[in-house]
Amino acid sequence: MNKTLFVMKKTILFVLFLSCGYLSYSQENSKTSISKEVLNYAKSNGSYIVDTPQEKMSSISYDGEISLVKAKLIDPSKMGISITNKNLVYKITGTNQLLIVKSVWVLENELKNASHEKN
Repeated sequence: MNKTLFVMKKTILFVLFLSCGYLSYSQENSKTSISKEVLNYAKSNGSYIVDTPQEKMSSISYDGEISLVKAKLIDPSKMGISITNKNLVYKITGTNQLLIVKSVWVLENELKNASHEKN
């Protein structure tokens, strides 16, 4: 009887562990809903390039690598990059520069602030 109870407890804990991991994965990788207004704003404000000291380059976690030509396009969709729920960091090949692709949250807030400044 004790062995059966022990196996049941282990099974329940294992199922809970898998469920939590799946929920976390689903939330991180779910499609992000982006309004047309934000996508239009991103065409000219979706990313920026920053210089980074060589000594810091190795400690940065990159989401990918991109050429300088593509990075200068500014519009993430023209670069083949999706806008997500977090800022994305790309190493620009052959430079000490990074491309930062703004998150949905950043773009929405910039757009709100820009519309408030016009009024």
